[in-house]
Amino acid sequence: AGGVFFSEYAEGSSNNKALEIYNATDAEINMADYATWLISNGGDWLEGEGNSVEFGTLEEELQTDLLVGPGETFVIVNSSAMPEMQALADVIGTSACWFNGDDAMGLAHFDGAVWNLIDAIGEEGADPGSGWTVSGVSNGTKDHTIVRLPSVLESTTDWTAGAIQWQVLAQNDISGLGSHVIAGG
Repeated sequence: AGGVFFSEYAEGSSNNKALEIYNATDAEINMADYATWLISNGGDWLEGEGNSVEFGTLEEELQTDLLVGPGETFVIVNSSAMPEMQALADVIGTSACWFNGDDAMGLAHFDGAVWNLIDAIGEEGADPGSGWTVSGVSNGTKDHTIVRLPSVLESTTDWTAGAIQWQVLAQNDISGLGSHVIAGG
C-alpha cells in the first residue's frame, strides 16, 4: 500500500477542491480497498476515520469498477467544482472534497481486517490556523494546489517529513490534475 499516495491536493476558490491518488506500484489496485479520512479543524485520526469516505461503498452507486492501473491516477472532485475539474474526475461529489486548508486529509488502506492510515496531508492535533506550511510556503494547504514531487515514490504519515515532498502552485492551478509524473517514468 506504500506505493499508493496522494499526488495532488487542490484547495481552490469556493468549492474548487480535488484530491488525486497515484498508483506507483507495478500492479493494478482496487480503490474499493482505500478510503479518505478527514480531521476537521484539529483532532485526531480516530476522528478522521469517523469522517471517512470508503470508495468501495461508491462502487455500486457509480456502477463502475474502481480499478487503477500502474502509473495511473484516481481523481475525486467536489460536486460544485468548476467544469474543468469535473471533466478530469473519476468521482464527482462525496464528502472527501469537503475540506479547507486547515483540515488534515488521510489516505487509508483496508488490509482485509482493519483500516490503516498510509498517507497524510497535515497531521492530527491542534488546528494549525489557516493551513500547514508546505515546502517552506506558510499556509501552503490553504488556497493552493500542491503536487507531490516526482522523487516521491511512497506514502508517508509523518507530516514533518511529508511537508517537504510537495510543489506549491497557485490557487485553482489544475494543469496536472489527472496525471502524475514520478522520477524515472
